Amino acid sequence: MQKALHNSNLFGISLGPNAPRIHSLLFVDDLILFVKATLYEAHAIKTILNDFCQQSGQTPNLQKSFIYFSKNVPTLIKNQIRGVFPVPTLQPNTLHSRHPMIFSHRDKNRAYNFTFNKFFAKFGTLKANKLNHAGRLQYIKSVLSSIPIYYMSTVLFSKAFIEKINSIIRKFWWAGVQEEQDICKPTNQGGRGIMDMELVNKSLIVHSAGNIATNKNPLVSAILLECS
Repeated sequence: MQKALHNSNLFGISLGPNAPRIHSLLFVDDLILFVKATLYEAHAIKTILNDFCQQSGQTPNLQKSFIYFSKNVPTLIKNQIRGVFPVPTLQPNTLHSRHPMIFSHRDKNRAYNFTFNKFFAKFGTLKANKLNHAGRLQYIKSVLSSIPIYYMSTVLFSKAFIEKINSIIRKFWWAGVQEEQDICKPTNQGGRGIMDMELVNKSLIVHSAGNIATNKNPLVSAILLECS
C-alpha cells in the first residue's frame, strides 16, 4: 500500500496541506483503509488485498467489514464501489470493542459519554455492598488504570466531565458510610491514594505533547504538527 501511495495509485487522506498522506490504520488484526472514492482506487485496493491473501494464506472477513462514504460521494460512485466491495455501510452507532467508530457529537463531553457509561457500569452499588473497603480500593485502582488512560492521553476532558466520573467513584467508595472525605488525597494526608483524574488527564496530555515535540514517532509528529 505504501508503494501504491508513492506511485499515486492510491490517494489516501491528508489532514493538512503539507501533512503526510495516510493509507491505513492498524490495530492488532483490525485494518482501516482510507481510499479516494473512485472505482480505480477500489480496484487498486482489491488487487493489493488479493496479492496479500495469496502470499499469506489469510483472507479478509467481509462479514465483519464495513464501508463508510463521505457525504459528497455521488450515489452512482457508491454503488460502483459496493460492486467491488460488497460489504454493509458503517452505521453511526457501530461499536468496535465497545468503542464507537464514529463520533456524532460536536460537544466533546457528549461524544465521550460512552467513557462515562463504562464507569457507571463498573461502579454499581450492588458491587460496592459485596466488598469491604480494602476490596473497593483495589477495584477502583484497577478500573482507573484501564478504562480512561487511552482517551486521557489524547483528549483534555472538561472539569465537569471528570467530576461526573469522580462522583461515581465517591458513591461507590462511600456506599453505606455516612462520613465522607476526599479519597483522592495522598494517604499521608488522610486520603486513600486514589489518583486524581484531572491531574492524570493533564499529565498524560503533557506526556503526549512531549513525544510530539521530541519526534518520538516522526510520522505522527509530522501529521499533528501540520494540523495544529
